[in-house]
Amino acid sequence: MHAKPQLNEHYHVISGWIKALACALNEKLGQNTSELFEEPEEISELDNNRLNHEVAIKLDALYKLLNMSPYDNQGNHQATYKESKKEIEPACVICPSSMECQTESCNGRNLHLITKDHDVPRVTLIKESKLYEKVHLLTGECQLCYTKYFPDHETSVRNAQGQGVKLYLNNAKYLKVGQSVWVDRVFSGGVVNGMYHFHASASAFAEFWNDTFWSAQKIQARKFSQRQIWHAFIQESIRTVAQSSKICLEMEDGLPIEDVTKQAFIQLGENGVI
Repeated sequence: MHAKPQLNEHYHVISGWIKALACALNEKLGQNTSELFEEPEEISELDNNRLNHEVAIKLDALYKLLNMSPYDNQGNHQATYKESKKEIEPACVICPSSMECQTESCNGRNLHLITKDHDVPRVTLIKESKLYEKVHLLTGECQLCYTKYFPDHETSVRNAQGQGVKLYLNNAKYLKVGQSVWVDRVFSGGVVNGMYHFHASASAFAEFWNDTFWSAQKIQARKFSQRQIWHAFIQESIRTVAQSSKICLEMEDGLPIEDVTKQAFIQLGENGVI
């Protein structure tokens, strides 16, 4: 809407549309709006109308810098124009929520990144209803106790055979639901609510999500499978129940999802109550 008036030779540099956006941005930032300017003291005495105008000028300059106009200089639609430009999309990274080792004997020792730059896994992330591809997945490790810190769990070595014990994190922000697929808790929570409220199967929910969200995004990622939806349901359910019971679920590392479900029921089922 802001681009169309600028095609007219008698256009005003600042359209009403871009000024309305500036007004919304000004209200959002509040006193921090002054940080947009090199000399904040010069705008401190401006009224809201003039301040909105100054912010609109900066937004207009940014819009032109990013070449976001759907029109070329002759007023024709640009064939290469995209409503969502990759240049301004976020660069997502999935990393452990802990900043230091949680083992008491380590006394808050710092974590080391255990993967070299060229070996960092690239995964697909679903954040709410948006798909992000080639997201970097980082893993930390304590150099003293060798506990590994993943975004959704911790793994420690506790016996002579070197068998790992997996601790499921109730406060994890992201959950692994496939070989290279991660989701945020909004998505996994939606899976649980959808299956409970609509009595939907994992297959039906996968079909619904693919038809509603996956099909609307121009990506190379595969459609969601029934098994991945079931993983999301189990992973979210485990953490919801464990958090309500004030329990940190522990089990052997590397178990298949079927055994994880059984072990979780044994530890969280309260003798058949759940």
